[in-house]
Amino acid sequence: MEKGMTGCIVRCSNIVHDAEGNYKTSALEFETITLLGANCAIKSWEDVADLDRLCDEVGLDTIETGAAIAIYMESGGMEWGDAEGAKDIIEQVAKGTELGCMIGNGAATTGKTLGSKRIPCVKGPAIPAWDPRPLKTTGVSYLTSAQGADHTAGMVINPGVDFEVMPKASQTSQLVNALIDSSGFCMFLMTTPEVVRNFYSAWFGRDISRDEIFELAWLCLQDEWTFNKRAGFTVADDVMPECMQTDPVGPQKDVFDVPADIIAQTYERLVEPDDEFFGTEAVG
Repeated sequence: MEKGMTGCIVRCSNIVHDAEGNYKTSALEFETITLLGANCAIKSWEDVADLDRLCDEVGLDTIETGAAIAIYMESGGMEWGDAEGAKDIIEQVAKGTELGCMIGNGAATTGKTLGSKRIPCVKGPAIPAWDPRPLKTTGVSYLTSAQGADHTAGMVINPGVDFEVMPKASQTSQLVNALIDSSGFCMFLMTTPEVVRNFYSAWFGRDISRDEIFELAWLCLQDEWTFNKRAGFTVADDVMPECMQTDPVGPQKDVFDVPADIIAQTYERLVEPDDEFFGTEAVG
């Protein structure tokens, strides 16, 4: 593992070589392996590494591209697991072909263009590797965060919780992640709001209260929600794709079945600036 940035204590990056020691890509991460690999039935990590490098060269997000290619495969446009065909598609994005433009515009565009009934997107972005069917609270975050299906906006890795717990858990994670993002800290440092408060207190030379820090985080969410409303998003967009509601996954046969009234509670102020909140680590 390598450092992601000079001076950082977290070794979150990696450099991938083939069996002969030739450079293939950096960094090959969980989301990429899942969306461009298993999601497309591509079995070889070496092929996924090639796809990752091609996405880097063209300027594509690997989550979005993996989801779009999978939709194209499901439509019958190419065989599942066709790694060479997937590489060709990414090269077509660079060339600006009709197929390349469709895939390059993402999963939602690809699904709508092909008339697909299974479009795994929320408010535009494709659902990442953190599946909202077993991780239902993360699904609530996908639906209520301004970014839609963004695992860095409010992920909660806690399957099996009661519906009533989900709105507060989702809101807590969204608040913490908004605060961490706004402060410039990396979530991989496992930073807490208390660390951010101490940092700002030292920076400004006065004690920054917990109430002040909390209000900044809450203001972030309110501003984002207001932006989305002005952009035309409504409660009708706070709905998980039908395939996530009907297609079961895993041994528990999970589907996303969180009631709409539970989801709506996430927009209410449920969290307080107490010890529990200020000790919560960012997750992403």
